[in-house]
Amino acid sequence: MIPLLLSVVLGAGPLAEPSVVRVIHAGTGYRLERNGQLYFIKGAGAQKQLDDLVQAGGNSIRTWGVDASTPGLLDACVKRGLTATVGFWLMKAGDKGFSYLEAGRVQRQEDDVLSGVRKLKDHPALLLSSVGNEVELGLPKNQEEAMWRHVDRLAEKIHEIDPNHPVMTVVADMWPEKMTALLRWCPRNRCPEIVSAEKTSSDRRHWRLAAIDPDGDSLTYELQVVNEDKPRFVGDFEQDLGVEYRATVSNEFVLPDTLKPGRYRAYVIVRDGRGGAAVWNAVYKLPE
Repeated sequence: MIPLLLSVVLGAGPLAEPSVVRVIHAGTGYRLERNGQLYFIKGAGAQKQLDDLVQAGGNSIRTWGVDASTPGLLDACVKRGLTATVGFWLMKAGDKGFSYLEAGRVQRQEDDVLSGVRKLKDHPALLLSSVGNEVELGLPKNQEEAMWRHVDRLAEKIHEIDPNHPVMTVVADMWPEKMTALLRWCPRNRCPEIVSAEKTSSDRRHWRLAAIDPDGDSLTYELQVVNEDKPRFVGDFEQDLGVEYRATVSNEFVLPDTLKPGRYRAYVIVRDGRGGAAVWNAVYKLPE
């Protein structure tokens, strides 16, 4: 199971047949493709205001659970050229006495989710499946492993039933302890870790990184430099400042001095070749 954070993509007319959706590794990042075409999600959690969403330029919706009204909602999406991330609700610990340590109730929840997947997997509006929504909120420590393993097992089984649509989960924010739990019990390939970074000269341009991979994967290093002096707007709509310099390097590298004078932020992205990465960054200045 790979947790994904996705923004919303451009639809192209009504949907008529089941789609094939893929997350594609492309260059230094990933792209979402639907039927072989780039698909950028522009969506909302709307389930009634579909016409308003279309008028606003949207192309996709998200739901939180599956019930008897879901097929009709997806049919309505098809008529408007919209796709849908179909959410499969998972109980939170304590809701109606639910516990992830009760094997029987957990199994019934799994059966319900997979039954819904079988019914909806070929619907032409389906874009992604989403397992649970912020299930970790209020989760007792002694249920943490059982809950994450349940989410991961569901994702694998959904992929077996429906290999044509990615599976995601939704978490409430992220912090180190939560990421540790996800890495231990869900994303199997662990990310590289940058153990140390040291300057090897007095000009802040020569550096050496020490990085390890918990799985023993070979590591590659990419240097990216952006202009730190460019004005920026921060928040939900922070703009892309643009990469002004990019190069493949080793763990020992020199920050470029061929750019115009000013302040720059350098990033080195350490990748394991299996979708995992770690990032180092530092600011340096090029004088007049």
